[in-house]
Amino acid sequence: MKPYLTAVFYTLLLSANGHASELSVNGYVLADAGYFDEFYIKDGDTRSHAADTLHGELRSLSISPAWKHDRFRVKAQYKWQTDHGQWGDVEARVKLNAGHVRFGRSELTTSQEDNLSYDTLPVIDRSLPVRAFSAGHQNLAGLRWQPENSIWRLDIAAYVNDDDYQGSQLRLALSPASQRWLWAIAGEHRNLNDDLFQIKTEAAVHLSDKVIRSPRFYAAEQTLLQSDVTLITPSGWWSGEYWLTQVNSTSGDAFTFHGGYGQWVYNSHGSYRLQDFGMDARRKALADSWDFVIRAEFLDLQDQGYGARVSNVMAGLNYYVTSRLSLLGNVTFSEAAGQLISARATDQQARGQAVSARLRYVF
Repeated sequence: MKPYLTAVFYTLLLSANGHASELSVNGYVLADAGYFDEFYIKDGDTRSHAADTLHGELRSLSISPAWKHDRFRVKAQYKWQTDHGQWGDVEARVKLNAGHVRFGRSELTTSQEDNLSYDTLPVIDRSLPVRAFSAGHQNLAGLRWQPENSIWRLDIAAYVNDDDYQGSQLRLALSPASQRWLWAIAGEHRNLNDDLFQIKTEAAVHLSDKVIRSPRFYAAEQTLLQSDVTLITPSGWWSGEYWLTQVNSTSGDAFTFHGGYGQWVYNSHGSYRLQDFGMDARRKALADSWDFVIRAEFLDLQDQGYGARVSNVMAGLNYYVTSRLSLLGNVTFSEAAGQLISARATDQQARGQAVSARLRYVF
């Protein structure tokens, strides 16, 4: 852990002064398996001869202790994966009369889906645009401003990532008192330090290779715009996002990429509330219930004749054995075009199918 993040804990722990505090520990275990064809494997990869066989891994064992005292909250997260471990969120929050400030290492609030933990996410893999465009974990300082009884909230953050890229983010969200819908718009600016830039992502399954890629060039800066909407109705939980980004190269060229998704989730118990889909939230009353999920998504990383684009249709079925143990299954159909490095690519076109499964236990 970085020294200043360690200081977050000591500073807030020393502020207790004998007052009542609360310590909790939670987390989750994810075990994954996937079966996919050569479309999802990079051309020349030694795995390509066995692409149609079963692949599996311990995706994550996550432990998250949290400490609360009056207006202070400190949270840490450590994740063990198949071949390594790493820190996730390590942050402190100070509650204000109308919101909170936070600092440490965490994810930005740009995307509604990106802020859903894996213990709540109704699908195995996040959507294409979120995987391609979200900033991921950053060293940040941020402010959330939400006056009491207001239907809007504002998030502002400044951050630095592990490559010393600096960025800023703003998000405005609207949600009525009925808690039946949420609409938000966000923007980010990133200074890319004239470094070599390329977006790489899997076409659908995280166990596969990153076969969808943007052009590669030296980049000066990146600007992103994003909007998302969530609607809770008796017929299900509806959500969608759209991302648009422009990356300026050091030579003066501007490359534009975009992507989006639409998703529908129906739970047999009607278990979805808007407040269950925010940061640190968990869905309620899930035991012995089923989720039925449909998602359509696209990602276009092609511009000026370079790069690739992909679209997916995914169907999912989840069974919640208990409120803590669940089984998730996804079937994905992919179609891609452009400069593909897929082992199945022919004349800059390719199609593929994948099946993935997850056992999830939360505590």
